[in-house]
Amino acid sequence: MGLINLSGGIVWQWNAVLQLLLLNQLLFSFLGHLKTIRHPSYTPLLRALNFVKLSAR
Repeated sequence: MGLINLSGGIVWQWNAVLQLLLLNQLLFSFLGHLKTIRHPSYTPLLRALNFVKLSAR
């Protein structure tokens, strides 16, 4: 990022954290949709996402 003053750096970090939380929220709602669909072609994707979820803990 180059040189950032302290307040700017803190704001940037907060933005990153908020974006991560939002992304997490979207991912979980997406997972919920997939679980309700239960289409055969989605199962490998679900397994991969579950693996990611477990390894993230």
